[in-house]
Amino acid sequence: MTTAGVSHGHPTRIEHDHGAPAPTRSVTRRAVLHFVEMSIAMGLGMAILGPLVRWGFSAAGWSAVFDHTDARAMVMATEMAVAMAGWMWFRRHSRGSIVEMTLAMYLPFVVLLPPYWAGVVSGGALMGIGHGVMLLAMAALVYRRRHEHTAHAAAPSSPMPHSSR
Repeated sequence: MTTAGVSHGHPTRIEHDHGAPAPTRSVTRRAVLHFVEMSIAMGLGMAILGPLVRWGFSAAGWSAVFDHTDARAMVMATEMAVAMAGWMWFRRHSRGSIVEMTLAMYLPFVVLLPPYWAGVVSGGALMGIGHGVMLLAMAALVYRRRHEHTAHAAAPSSPMPHSSR
């Protein structure tokens, strides 16, 4: 950003250089778009991987696992995390960003499991609160790394993530 004139210590005109950061509205729009893309990927993960995982567990004789809300919550988080991480990898996000987002998907359930096992939290609350906190944690991370979303939207998609971000 360059300042063309200064009056009383305040810029009178601001020009954006080619390499200057994108305006806030554009950064916010890209971050929201990224959050929506990840949410769609997570839904597809549950819709596509879910039946495959259940079929695999059934074929192995382990279908009773899904009778347990705690195990079902962790399997569902895995189905969503795999699809979301795959999408972030495709969109060339850093490994650190992918790991953070994946942890944000598991951590709410991990924190809620002891109260669930103690009978303080019901299975419905485990699933509802877990998913709600997951989405809030993901939104906070998207906001925290919002600068990445503008760069990724402008960059061509490639299957190789950047290692230096």
